[in-house]
Amino acid sequence: QAGGGEPGGPSIDVVLTEAEPVPGGSFAGEVLVVPPRDARPRDLAIEIRVLRDARQGGQRVRTQVRRIRHSIALPATPGEPLSFRVPIPEEFPPPSRVAFNHVWWELSVFLPVYARAAKATITFDVP
Repeated sequence: QAGGGEPGGPSIDVVLTEAEPVPGGSFAGEVLVVPPRDARPRDLAIEIRVLRDARQGGQRVRTQVRRIRHSIALPATPGEPLSFRVPIPEEFPPPSRVAFNHVWWELSVFLPVYARAAKATITFDVP
């Protein structure tokens, strides 16, 4: 479960009901969006990123290896939970940690217009 938002602004709460964080798997869950008082956003973005930290020339370098993004229309009535299912592409490298090479996934849910104000992120990593 993850949530994010500022007082009086938009907020997002995410509950995963199913998570199979492997290539070819999927993420499923529910999102509850409380829109800002002064606006009615139309869509929600769900993004999965594959990130890598590696040592190069004595320095740690973070890169984004892959990214997919889905857009989902928000329900007409604010406060209704929204169900989602996002497939994970087969070509995504699985989370791993070998020597100085670390790969992990981030699942982010946000309102594109208010991405800085309301964003929920769940990290999937190796234990």
